[in-house]
Amino acid sequence: MPEQTLHGLAAAPGIAIGPALVYAPAAEVLTTAADPAAERARLAVGLARADAVLAAHEATLRADEQTDEAEIFAAYRMILADPSLAEAAEALIVAGRASAEEALRLAAEVEAEELEALGDAYLSARAADLRDVAAQVRRALTGEQPLGERLTAPAIVIAHDLGPSDLMSVPRERLLGFALAAGGLTAHSSILARGLGLPAVVGLGDDLLAAVTTGATLALDGTVGSLAIDPPAAVLARLAVDMGGQHHGLGVAQGFLVDEPRPQRQALVQRLALEELAVEALQVAGGDVVGDGVAPDMLLGVLALDVAAGF
Repeated sequence: MPEQTLHGLAAAPGIAIGPALVYAPAAEVLTTAADPAAERARLAVGLARADAVLAAHEATLRADEQTDEAEIFAAYRMILADPSLAEAAEALIVAGRASAEEALRLAAEVEAEELEALGDAYLSARAADLRDVAAQVRRALTGEQPLGERLTAPAIVIAHDLGPSDLMSVPRERLLGFALAAGGLTAHSSILARGLGLPAVVGLGDDLLAAVTTGATLALDGTVGSLAIDPPAAVLARLAVDMGGQHHGLGVAQGFLVDEPRPQRQALVQRLALEELAVEALQVAGGDVVGDGVAPDMLLGVLALDVAAGF
């Protein structure tokens, strides 16, 4: 495939080079149920299971004294506990005999669309939170495979959109960065990326999913908001030099080892599953190839609240 470069919003600074993983959640299928009472019981189970997952994320962050970051998941739990959302879902179950997960999705979608109709970027980002919460309940009830289970090797994730719950499901050493067709600078996925020093570009539009296939080599620059698809070796070499200058990182035979740009996170590592490509790029750039790198202090998740990010 010839080189192609897409441009979007610079959501989180930094450079990532690696293979693409195109991620799409399970397709939304209208499901019905013959027993409304059973579905109402399933809804209660799904809400409880999703709350337990969110509570675990919140507890982990609080244990690490990341109080502000934990508040994102506390807010998600408040959405789950909102009686109006559950009541709307129950009404849909009774009226249309929808399944529990479908009823909650529809109820959340109504509220999300109302927020988006206001034409405010911040409120539109909160609409994404509603959809993310509904997706958590769906996974809890259906056993749908989360992003973290699909991402079995280091890669740059390509998706229409991602929520913070998606990102929290991924081991940090496997997530090199991400690029989204949708999203905005105030979305929690963007805020999370900035908190982690994780390169991210959002708002790339529908061309993104049409242009990228899983396994394609990507060069993502979250500082300028660009995504190069199958770039030539010369471009990779230039980016390797930029990575070294920006982060004082070293090229390693199994990828690029890059220091976390935030001073309090000096050892966050991006690992690439592109050994030959990394070696070639470093050699073109005149760099030395050194031995295997070790990724110390891999952080499970460091989030930043809207307020902390200045939004």
